[in-house]
Amino acid sequence: MKKHLNPQLIFMCFKYTIYLLLTMDIYHFFVDEYSAFALTFADGYTLTNFLTGYNATIDTVAWVVLLYLFELETSILEDEKIVGWVKWSLHGVRIISYLFIISAFYRYISRYDLFVGVEPFLMDDLCSLVGSSYTFAVTMDEYIPWTQQICASMTNEPLLRFTDTNIISTIPQHNTIVHLAIIDIINAGTWLLVVLALEFDVWLQLKGKLTPQIMTISKWFKVIIYSVLIGCLIAWAVIGEILDIFDAFLWLLGFFFIELNLFDWNAETNAEKEQETH
Repeated sequence: MKKHLNPQLIFMCFKYTIYLLLTMDIYHFFVDEYSAFALTFADGYTLTNFLTGYNATIDTVAWVVLLYLFELETSILEDEKIVGWVKWSLHGVRIISYLFIISAFYRYISRYDLFVGVEPFLMDDLCSLVGSSYTFAVTMDEYIPWTQQICASMTNEPLLRFTDTNIISTIPQHNTIVHLAIIDIINAGTWLLVVLALEFDVWLQLKGKLTPQIMTISKWFKVIIYSVLIGCLIAWAVIGEILDIFDAFLWLLGFFFIELNLFDWNAETNAEKEQETH
């Protein structure tokens, strides 16, 4: 006799695989930012520089924690268990996560200010930079040592230097970096709207006041903001930022699962209310 696979088990395995991949994403961002940190902040190491340089890593840690909190509330914990110390523990961790997320959003804006601050870089012998601390900006988080090949390809090419750094860029590359910084700001701000809507939905659900009418309004609001996030994903695809595309897709999937959890939770609660009235 053939054994049929349990669709619910397959779904759960897929969902938690996505969560695991998002958790592993922390490492990928750390590796990228670790290599760029010392080159970006040539003027020294400070707490502000650390938070700005490792902004994506810190932001991702906070978002992963927040994702797991939503999973606990909307799928794992029973309503009657979200009381007392459990409730306040969840709230405490949530507040800390939001502090990091909001500060990360502010640092995305600060990083944009860093990238738009440039000055013309004029030097007669660019090849003299080979072996020095000067680097060439390939993209927002990728800077490579100045080489003879770069030197040869930069003949008669207008160059820019990021203010207070030893990072050199061409005008087209600088424009791309600025565009990426703008997309990061839009993406981070929109995700704040996503979790704000989810927090409101979860709060109403726990109060027993998440009506079908409110669910409909929430659904259309989320259609708009998720569309903006998909727009950011498309923009990264056009520019060719593979890591950002993969990361954005995983996060959309992760919060799609949270939305499904909320929908099932609400449907189960409404079914229980109907049974009580009969």
